[in-house]
Amino acid sequence: MVLQISEARLLLDLARSLNRHIRVGFNRRFRPAYLELRARLERERGGGLRSARFELCSNPLGWSSVSSPLNQPDRSATLLQDLASHQLDLVPWLVGENPSRLRARWMQRDAQGTRIQIDLQFEGNLVVSCLAGHVSGYVERLAIDVAGRELVAGPGGIMRRGVLPQALAYRILEGRSQSRAVAHKLMGQPGDTLSTFRRQLLAWAQAIDSPAAPDTSPAADGLAGARSVALVNASSRSLAADGAWVDTPDSYH
Repeated sequence: MVLQISEARLLLDLARSLNRHIRVGFNRRFRPAYLELRARLERERGGGLRSARFELCSNPLGWSSVSSPLNQPDRSATLLQDLASHQLDLVPWLVGENPSRLRARWMQRDAQGTRIQIDLQFEGNLVVSCLAGHVSGYVERLAIDVAGRELVAGPGGIMRRGVLPQALAYRILEGRSQSRAVAHKLMGQPGDTLSTFRRQLLAWAQAIDSPAAPDTSPAADGLAGARSVALVNASSRSLAADGAWVDTPDSYH
């Protein structure tokens, strides 16, 4: 959205003064697996979520990211703004509340890549971990325990882990994703990620066509964007303080 929370506030104030709405491109909200997880958590409101870990890693050089290359001095800013910002939107959206504090720690910082773990603390001492990485290859997977049911989710869908080792469950889900990608290509259909962008754009278009109608879509608004900016900045402060816990603001506007 922007790089500083002060800039986010200016945008929100401008939108209110013009009677307009801001939409932010957090397209992962439109993945069917995450939509299903959010619906489950809403049904289990009040203690259903026991633990969660979200991993999101990619190689920015492989998809021409506009972020700074891996050899830039401030690699933490590059990673937090590029990938972690999506995690810091998706997790609070899934949980249905804002974290009270967070801590960010280096997991890797060498020639092979950069990885940062961000722990978000919610009400009831629930801590959700996010691992963001600029490394070779692509990883997107969420392991979550909802009311004693261990689930894994990602671009390939959602499945119950059951007695399967977590590593095997991840491989099955990633295999599904690869198979779906091949099938979509052979049939000339848009892939899973492109479909999320299409669903997001349709949600924005519907909001424009019917501005007075209640907004029930998962699309991220300006407040969600400002929250992500604030959490990225809090993560930077935590990294600078050697991984100390940092309080997060309770207001983003």
